[in-house]
Amino acid sequence: MLNQEERAAKFFDAITKDAEERHEEMTRKTRETVESGLEKAKTKAHSQAQAKIERERMLKEQEFNRTVANERTQQRARLTDKRGAITDEVFGDAREKLTAFTESDGYAEFLKRSAAGFAAVFPQGDVTVYVRPGDMRFADDIKLSLIHISEPTRHAQIS
Repeated sequence: MLNQEERAAKFFDAITKDAEERHEEMTRKTRETVESGLEKAKTKAHSQAQAKIERERMLKEQEFNRTVANERTQQRARLTDKRGAITDEVFGDAREKLTAFTESDGYAEFLKRSAAGFAAVFPQGDVTVYVRPGDMRFADDIKLSLIHISEPTRHAQIS
């Protein structure tokens, strides 16, 4: 009987050993499958996260570019307004000073000197001087200064 018990024990040991090997194999395969699935899930999650990060970055970049473009547009508008105000101020001041000068006593003398200066630069030929309608009151004095500087036969016309 001992022989039969030994055989039964050996048989039982063989079955146990086979079961343990199969268990280890199934555990290994299960671990590999879980690890593989986990790695795939990590890779997919990482890819999705990277895609989401890139989308968010692009949206933020677009928002930033819009903000910068709007700010530049506003700055240009303010600059244009400021330039316009400065131009209006400068030309307004110049207009006031010119108006004051044209109404001063020295204006008629300035016109005569200017006409005489031109006559000296262009000493030959007839001369036509164009003046503002308001300066026609000085036409005779301007003609005299032109003729006085140049040849007496020179013809001067004021328009």
